[in-house]
Amino acid sequence: PGKYLSDKDFFQDKYRGNVTAPPWPTECLWCPAGEYNIVEGATSCVQCADGKLSSVDRASCVDCPAGAYTSPKVCTACPTGKYAPVAQLECFDCHAGDYTNNKASGAKVCLPCPAGYYCPAGSATFSSCSSGKYTTGTASACINCPGGQYQNSANLASCKACPAVRVIVAACKQDFVVMACS
Repeated sequence: PGKYLSDKDFFQDKYRGNVTAPPWPTECLWCPAGEYNIVEGATSCVQCADGKLSSVDRASCVDCPAGAYTSPKVCTACPTGKYAPVAQLECFDCHAGDYTNNKASGAKVCLPCPAGYYCPAGSATFSSCSSGKYTTGTASACINCPGGQYQNSANLASCKACPAVRVIVAACKQDFVVMACS
């Protein structure tokens, strides 16, 4: 299993015409990548189905592992920003609000974007939210702080309420409470 008997053309090539008539030498060769054989003495191998590749011993076809896709006859790790939860013919982009680790390929799952950061679809890493903006996690974009709130630091999950400031207007002999930011 996993091998096949080579043919006359192979041997004439291999031995450069030195063997021109039967009996041909018999030599078993490994099935090529992407093919298999389970019959002893077979003269050819069988192509693996789409999405499968030959096992190491070429006696069967197997799926690529999760985190990889089948490109012609080999398993290829999903690039960063993409994932494959099971063997696939292709990898999928991480959804907006998720990312993969930008230092490693072959992701089986995408990770949720941490609070204070945002992750557009297909992200290999998370991006910072600047001051004046926030996210609560799993976001595809940063959100501006609403009126009456502010954020003076980057990468935070919420905004702060503006402090109230007491203003006394002497001419009116009245005091007002106003927000320090808006």
